[in-house]
Amino acid sequence: TPLCSWSAFFAALSFYSSLMLQTEPADPLADAPEIPDEEVAVMRAYLRLCRTVVRYSIVARTSIYDSAEYNAVPSMFAMLGCVVPVPLKANLIDTIAAFGELDPGLLLGSDEADGVKLTVHEMARRIWGLLELSQTLPTTNDVNALRQIRPVGFEMSHLANRTPQRGMSIGRGSGNRLLLNRGGIVHELDEIEAAAETYPQMRAFVRLIATLIHVSDSAPALSNMDRDPVLYSAPSPSIPTELGESYRVPGISPYITFVLDSVLLKADQRSYQYSSEKWSVYAVSLDVIERSLATMDLSGLACSGSQQRPSGTGTALASSLRALVTHPGFEIAIRVLCGSKLLDALLGILNVDVDEVNAAVGEVGECMSRSVLSTLRILLRILKIQGVLLRTVIPLVMESPDVLGFPLNLPRSLTTLEQLLLSRRESVVQIVTYVSCVSPPDICLATIKILHILSDSAVFNGVDDRMARGSGMLTLNRLVGIIDSSTESVRICHGLINCLRVEDDDAVAESTETALISEAARGFTSGLEDQQSTAPAQSIRLAIIDLLLANLSPEKPAPTIAHYLLGFSLTKPASDDLPDPSQRATCLHMILGLLQRDRESVGEASSLMSSRPRLAERCYHLIFHLCSDPVTGDVTTRYLRRHEDFFYSQITSTPSLIVPDWTTSGDAPLSLYSPIRVYAQMHARSWLWRSTALELHTLVLQDSRSRAKLIGEWLVGDAEQADGRDGLVLSGGSVLDSRMRLLSLFDSLRQAYRDSSSALREQRILAEREYLGRDDSMMDMDDNDDSASFVQSRASLDTEMLNVDPKSCIVTNERGCAVYDLHALVALLRQSEHDLNHSGQMGSAVNRQHVHTVIRRVVIRSYFANQECELHYAYASALRGWKELAEILVSSAWSKVDSQSRVGRERTAFQLLKGLVCVLSENDPVFAGSASGWSMDPPTNDQEARHAELLTAMAPTLALFAERLSQEWTCASVFSRVSLAMSKSGAVGQTRAMAPALDSQLPVEPVLDAWRMLVNAALTPAATVSLQLRGNVYAAMLHVLGGIRKLGESSSSAGQKSRLVSGALDILSDSAALGDRLLESVSADAADASDAWKTVAFSLLNALASLFAVESRPNRVVMFLARKNYFASFVGSMLRREDLAIQATLQPEPASLNALYIYEAKMSFFLQIAQRSDGAERLLENGIIDVLADCAFLDLRPQSGQGSHFADAFIPARAERFHLLLMPALNLMLALVAKIGRDNLTLWMKAARFVSQHHAVLEAVLKEVAVPANALSIAPLTQAKAVTTLVLFIARQRAVLDREAAMAGSGHVGVASMHLPILALLPKLSTSTNWAKRLMPANDVERTLMAVPASSVGGDLSDSSAADVLRSLFGQQASEIVDSIVHSAIAYVQAVTERSFRPAFSWSIEHSREADYTPSLATLVAFVRRSLARIERARRARDEKLRLAKSPNEMPTADMRKLIDDSPHEDAATDLSSQQMRALASVLLEQQGSAIARSVSGMVAAVEQALVLLWRHLSFFINTESNELQAGRGSLAMPSQQERDMLRADAYIELPPLLTLLADLKLTQDEFATAPTHMSFIKMLVRRIKDLVSRDVAM
Repeated sequence: TPLCSWSAFFAALSFYSSLMLQTEPADPLADAPEIPDEEVAVMRAYLRLCRTVVRYSIVARTSIYDSAEYNAVPSMFAMLGCVVPVPLKANLIDTIAAFGELDPGLLLGSDEADGVKLTVHEMARRIWGLLELSQTLPTTNDVNALRQIRPVGFEMSHLANRTPQRGMSIGRGSGNRLLLNRGGIVHELDEIEAAAETYPQMRAFVRLIATLIHVSDSAPALSNMDRDPVLYSAPSPSIPTELGESYRVPGISPYITFVLDSVLLKADQRSYQYSSEKWSVYAVSLDVIERSLATMDLSGLACSGSQQRPSGTGTALASSLRALVTHPGFEIAIRVLCGSKLLDALLGILNVDVDEVNAAVGEVGECMSRSVLSTLRILLRILKIQGVLLRTVIPLVMESPDVLGFPLNLPRSLTTLEQLLLSRRESVVQIVTYVSCVSPPDICLATIKILHILSDSAVFNGVDDRMARGSGMLTLNRLVGIIDSSTESVRICHGLINCLRVEDDDAVAESTETALISEAARGFTSGLEDQQSTAPAQSIRLAIIDLLLANLSPEKPAPTIAHYLLGFSLTKPASDDLPDPSQRATCLHMILGLLQRDRESVGEASSLMSSRPRLAERCYHLIFHLCSDPVTGDVTTRYLRRHEDFFYSQITSTPSLIVPDWTTSGDAPLSLYSPIRVYAQMHARSWLWRSTALELHTLVLQDSRSRAKLIGEWLVGDAEQADGRDGLVLSGGSVLDSRMRLLSLFDSLRQAYRDSSSALREQRILAEREYLGRDDSMMDMDDNDDSASFVQSRASLDTEMLNVDPKSCIVTNERGCAVYDLHALVALLRQSEHDLNHSGQMGSAVNRQHVHTVIRRVVIRSYFANQECELHYAYASALRGWKELAEILVSSAWSKVDSQSRVGRERTAFQLLKGLVCVLSENDPVFAGSASGWSMDPPTNDQEARHAELLTAMAPTLALFAERLSQEWTCASVFSRVSLAMSKSGAVGQTRAMAPALDSQLPVEPVLDAWRMLVNAALTPAATVSLQLRGNVYAAMLHVLGGIRKLGESSSSAGQKSRLVSGALDILSDSAALGDRLLESVSADAADASDAWKTVAFSLLNALASLFAVESRPNRVVMFLARKNYFASFVGSMLRREDLAIQATLQPEPASLNALYIYEAKMSFFLQIAQRSDGAERLLENGIIDVLADCAFLDLRPQSGQGSHFADAFIPARAERFHLLLMPALNLMLALVAKIGRDNLTLWMKAARFVSQHHAVLEAVLKEVAVPANALSIAPLTQAKAVTTLVLFIARQRAVLDREAAMAGSGHVGVASMHLPILALLPKLSTSTNWAKRLMPANDVERTLMAVPASSVGGDLSDSSAADVLRSLFGQQASEIVDSIVHSAIAYVQAVTERSFRPAFSWSIEHSREADYTPSLATLVAFVRRSLARIERARRARDEKLRLAKSPNEMPTADMRKLIDDSPHEDAATDLSSQQMRALASVLLEQQGSAIARSVSGMVAAVEQALVLLWRHLSFFINTESNELQAGRGSLAMPSQQERDMLRADAYIELPPLLTLLADLKLTQDEFATAPTHMSFIKMLVRRIKDLVSRDVAM
């Protein structure tokens, strides 16, 4: 054999080991055989070569290890038992370690990486067995047992028999007493290496142990401090759990005990020839500890949710407990948690000053940094796993000690690491100071994560003892007190500040998609939210901000560590100002400095939001939290306004586009497209927009107009236009179709979502092509409409084959997004693979490959499904932020938008409406308009459902935009009136016509386009499945229709009016399908939708009916409802389904008023269509009057005063609720009889039946007004007005009265029974204003009207003796209603006495007494006299108003302001100039003058009827014989002859002055059109009455 060969080398090892182990010198004092130094040098060289070869070549490793000729590893172990130089032993151990080392170099370029790993894992397990047999570290006294299990060729002659011992003790001392036998490496360490003060063999042995502990691929790397060490734990594939099972407690705990007790705990007590060696000892020892903890499998023992005990069978649980307790990590954790010397040693390592760590270089610096980092990671891991150990594992072990199979002694006292650290406060401070460590950055990261856990702990988050601060005492958070009182507080703060600093060359790269899929396959990442940053500095910054956010929680009383680090006052954090950077730098200043880079960056790609989106997101989240928190809000907002002008600068510097990774060209590789960057940018925008919305709202509340205007004007300003983009030019020269910035932000958000969704799908296809094969992935790329359903079908087949349900792994992540937990799913799939293999279904290679392909496909699909869901969640979050900003802008901040005054606001509102309705009217949920050009499948059901959910969330904003636009159009109608007034020659004191004021400046076509899109939005697939979306679109349509109607009615251009209204009609009429589909949808919702949306649907039907009413042909809405039989449903449901629900709303404390609101909306719709004969006829045909007659809720009128004291902010009193029920029914009855009454006898009979059915209620209404003791308000007066008017209409039908008379004898009560209650109203209401003393407001609206004085410009219409209440708007409205009641009552008496006269008034004419129940002739006289006086006052008031209307410059400015403020146009007046305001005042005065003229016309008509009644009654009482009087008296007492003479005398005295006043009355046609006719008739009546009185006196 050649001397220079592996055979020769290993033969030499075998020779020397055999020689030295078998040769025993006769003289004990004689020297043992030794290997020549030259041979030792050669051996060491060969060992180094062998170590290098086997480390990097798996082929060489397996060949040498498995070679029976070489017998390599047993020979090296045998040599370790010989007396050879320590350096040679160190080389031997290092070479052995190389055989079990899993070096990353082995996997480079290897196509069989998994096979290589399995080989190395198995080799390491075999080395553990050889190490155990070699007893290099004594682990047992039972040598005989070792001899029985030794392999062939393994030498054990050096071992001696001892008494075996079994058992395990864990505590403050050593973990295993078997090591008291100080043989092997223990002896050599203490006797040889310690004396030489250098420890190569010991270090090599500890490295061997660390090398043989492999971390599973299913567990995160040691450097990963973000993953939960409980959830992601996995056992080591290289540790033989059964090692030594036959003769001791199984496992490798003796080796770890050696590292702890003989190496680590004594490291500080030993002397070192080389100072760097101490830190090398620490480094390798801590590596063993960290690996031991990392390979402890806790996943099967963790309790989830509300579980009190871990799941699993008893056998499986016992097995898990046994494996855990015998694992070395368990011993380490227990020894730390009992506060043993191990904890002190770990904390002692951290006592090295951070400056010393930063200054150390070379090998010392590397080992020192590794030691500190490992110690911090060990403490961090124990902090994370201690809960499972203390709350689950230890109780289970104590409850069932027999399951282990061996005795276990645990410490008496175990507690949390936080509690142990609390008594070691100096160590806590020392740990936190490592935030100032420069390198490696993981030290800072570990420190911050430890600080985060401590701050969350109840131990450190509690309130410490009172501490002296200045001249007072302060109660502080315990952790804050520890840090603030230490001498290192400044260094700690500056360390965190330096960690936050961003260097210009600090690039942040994300993981490639291939790497992420590999992470997902191992269950380390589930999607976008839990992907880790590849840049350590980025992770540190994120960890700091997460620490701050977690400690700003409302559950933690201020001040916390977050307030301390951000610079808030520890004494008054809610009021004391933040320090300036020049006074004291804080983390807040640095965070603001990070965001400040956006303003200073050149180009969008260099901004923080583009270059470091996840950092930007955390920063904006922190700012939002600080501004919205009740403790920090005011202080933070004040600082940001004073020093930064933060919100305006940030929103103006936000990049206009959301930028993915590739920004160079559109055809960049798809693998460079990073959805996580888009995801983070969306979330960042969400927090920024929400913060800006909060700031804008606060500025408005604080009336900070300039700042609010600055933000508002920027939002509604025009974004940069793309080249060649056309716009619609307004009369003012602005571009209507230009994109305002708010909409541009919205569009960029949508485009980024579309492109990212497309990119995700393409990346999924590429991933499937790479991992599954091209043929399999191409099946999803076929261009067919069923591809989405095919994918879903195949997914179902995959899960069925594997017998798994991925939906069982759906969890909610920290943001609230539902995703697949890929860690749980991968575990489920592995179990499924094991079951399939066990059942024999994977016997062939083809079947095995198919199962693996299906598993990969399930994982890839779930991973990309998670990314899609999280991307959609980020998109929805950003839309919510945009929604809040837009809603604040168009609501509370709207008045601060001064962009071109009112015209600009109208344009802004319209653009917002149109921009949003474009989105809501789209049928394609995700991919319409995608800029990527990638091929896309039809949307899946999940995508459509998410799209509908998003649109539903945005729909209320659409309704708000429409409402704002409608209000602007209402203002435009005011401007139109002003325009008309100012355009008249001579108006407003001008000598020539002026240019008209601006009314609506929107062209008709865009308005109609918006209306068309609204109609389409109500009919999209998303709206079909979402009632809330449909309902909000209905609400928006309502507002737009109302605005179109107002704008058209008041427009100065008749052409514009016809185009607006007819254009809206044409959109529904030209396309019959569109109009019918809309009516079908709205009608179906009105019939069957939930309560709130029924109201909206009926309101929209009402508006559509009003729109179609302008056509001369039959109303299309009415025709459609009749054709589809909806009328029968609407009307019939009132009695069948709604009657009881409406009755429930009249309970003292109703559960809901929804039924009342639906009833109001439905009756309003019925009232609208009843304005035309076709609608009234359809209602009559479907039995509306019969239904109203049979409705029981109309009979549930509360007694007077009942429930009047019930007060609720949202529920009106019972009397008000009944008023809301009764009045729609009465108004509908009035509309029906007025529209189609005439010769329709059936209608009149039904109306009489309605009165008869509800006679008691109607009579009570009249009596309540008539009884002087009852208080009056608007509601009872309005009811009395409707009742008297209805009875008046019916009384004019002779056939009805005849039928009533015929039924009178049978006890029937009906219209005739209302006669006396109506008459009783006249003495109480017609002769004076004494009724006003009973007038009292009944609700908040009436109380508000009570406080507003009626306009007195031009005179007062009330009597001089009138109560003060009549001089308010409340009293004025009540007076108008009372006049209507009186006029209707007089007209009723005229109607019932017209054909067959029977007196209704008693004969007395001398005086009128209000206490009388029956009116007399004196009542008529007093009424006429009072009416004449009122007519004269009204005429003077009208003349004055018309005079001022022609010369408004004569009106005092205060009166003009009051006139406009009291009008409905108060809001619009803010945009008017002085001349325009006077023009508006002129319009209002003209309107008031016209109203007075109408009032005068009504009073003249009432006087006319009263005179007719007076003349007929006088003629009857004076000229009729006594027997005829008795025959026609009815229920009245007729005068005797003497009383008739007295009547003649009184009439001669009372009437002439009145007749003179009547004769002097001069009314012209200028006052009202029918004045001449009325005057002629009144003069004829005056003559007849005068003749009657004079003739009677003469006789």
